[in-house]
Amino acid sequence: MGGCGLIQFLRDDRGNIAIIFALMAVLILGAGGIGFDFARWSAQRAALQEAADAGAIAGAVELGYGGSGVVQRAKDRAERLAGVNQGGALSGAVPTVSVDTGAGTVAVSFSVPAQKTLSAILFKGGSTLEALATAKVAGKVVACIYALNATAPQALRGNGSAVVQGTNCAVYVNSSDGNALTNSGTITASHICVVGGYSGSGYTPAPQTSCPPVSDPYAAATVPASGGCTHNNLSINVNTALNPGVYCGGLMVSGGATVTLSPGLYFFVDGPLQVTSGASLLGDEVAFILSGTASVDISGYGEVVTTPPLAGPAAGFSIMQDRAAPLGEVSKISGEGRFEFPGIIYLPRQAIEVAGRAAGNVNTPTYAAIVADTITVSGSGELFATADMSKVGKSAAQAITIVNAKLIE
Repeated sequence: MGGCGLIQFLRDDRGNIAIIFALMAVLILGAGGIGFDFARWSAQRAALQEAADAGAIAGAVELGYGGSGVVQRAKDRAERLAGVNQGGALSGAVPTVSVDTGAGTVAVSFSVPAQKTLSAILFKGGSTLEALATAKVAGKVVACIYALNATAPQALRGNGSAVVQGTNCAVYVNSSDGNALTNSGTITASHICVVGGYSGSGYTPAPQTSCPPVSDPYAAATVPASGGCTHNNLSINVNTALNPGVYCGGLMVSGGATVTLSPGLYFFVDGPLQVTSGASLLGDEVAFILSGTASVDISGYGEVVTTPPLAGPAAGFSIMQDRAAPLGEVSKISGEGRFEFPGIIYLPRQAIEVAGRAAGNVNTPTYAAIVADTITVSGSGELFATADMSKVGKSAAQAITIVNAKLIE
């Protein structure tokens, strides 16, 4: 009888131990689940915060531009950037966006259910992951170097020991390509803004990415139309003076000649303006209007030094290009070539290349803006610009404005 009782006791004890082990296993699994879920929640919360930060800044930048429908534009941009920057942590999480036009702020918040795994064994209640960011419009700065192409890789490229400098103004790269801006030289400005991404080094300050796309800042400017040809394939190699007119097939100035331009508009149609071999092209209140395949080519110690018109449709512009011109032409300065244009260079359908030891506006104290389809500065080339319009009678540079924003929460 006593033997049977002992056996029964031992059996009961084993059952108790099994129950204890089962309970301990649940606790161990639950504790492990809590650790696993906590680490995952921390990563997701950080991703949501990064997304909220990016969305708030992008929305505040858009708010700073103002204009029709600015509140909805700011919300749309904040939502889009917040969605793009989630990093897959909580794909599809929808932000809440609020815009305060009076305070100049955009707030982006997330509040999403926390997904549980083994921690659900111990905790049945719901948990949420939250993130909040508020950004404020911090000010505006005028852009003076602007690469207009919306999709090109290397839309603005600094190569070798090249120098690109925006004095008291900003550089804007409109391309959405992931490598829209590249540099191995020096690019310095008050602000560097790129719609897509950038690579390389030598930037001061570091570029801001995910800037909003901006349309042609001079789209409203009227480009004067040319009349019939007054010159055809003109070539000059002696000192002379020229008057405004229509130069079909282009103009070649070479042989160390100095050509003095009378004030007015000089139209170049389907041919380049070439200044080479130590020649000089000089003039006050002069604008070059390019149409068809016309371009500017300065090389071999050639130099072009002009001031822009102070009145008329080309006021403030040193170079204007017909918007109907084909894409693909290049205006280039190379081989010790030099230009000084204290007015706007407007080449929306054309690339600008500064190569070798060429220099653009290094000695010009007041300057408006350089706007081109793409811009490349290579070798030891230099390209300088400012946004001081006070001496050229044109306020159009204000059309290219970068809005800065900063996080305040």
